Amino acid sequence: MKRNLTKWMAIIALLFPILAPAELIHYKGTRRDVSHGDGRSLSINSKVFMVVDSETANTTLIQYAALFGQKRYGLIQRTNMHFVRTSGSQNTYTAIARPLSDCDREAGATGEGAFCTGADAQLTLRSGSSVTFPKLFKASGQGVSLSTPENPALVEGWFQVVYDRAATVASNDAGESFDEAIDRLIRQLEAQGYSR
Repeated sequence: MKRNLTKWMAIIALLFPILAPAELIHYKGTRRDVSHGDGRSLSINSKVFMVVDSETANTTLIQYAALFGQKRYGLIQRTNMHFVRTSGSQNTYTAIARPLSDCDREAGATGEGAFCTGADAQLTLRSGSSVTFPKLFKASGQGVSLSTPENPALVEGWFQVVYDRAATVASNDAGESFDEAIDRLIRQLEAQGYSR
């Protein structure tokens, strides 16, 4: 009996990390988007929440703002990402990047697109647990929007987010999954009158 109990305890101990939710890192900050096209320019300043899954590098950015008298929010979801770490002369840095596809490699590409980057620091994930990861992430980019092909728009944007210790520890101590954390943040915004 004791031998069987020991076996089951060993199996449970081995499976526990698989069954436990990944630790999440929460950020909050600001974003600015500027669009030029169709004979006009538009600048939108918004606030953002960002949640990063520390195991998979899946990342969701929730952008929200009052636009033309309406409270609106939107999601930018990044899956199939990975963390790239490098050392500089004074610090180590982490990027959340999109790995090259086979097609990219066959075409001769040698660089990956970074969603955002930051200098590493010690962050608390839950009571008694910490990790080395950026306290501040920044990103910027430019592109062409073809939402109306006859009138393309030049678009540029940038955002900056800062580690939210209280939200990170509360989320991880509660055992929230990535999807549960995103759903909770959306419910908070919708309770404040924001819609998608």
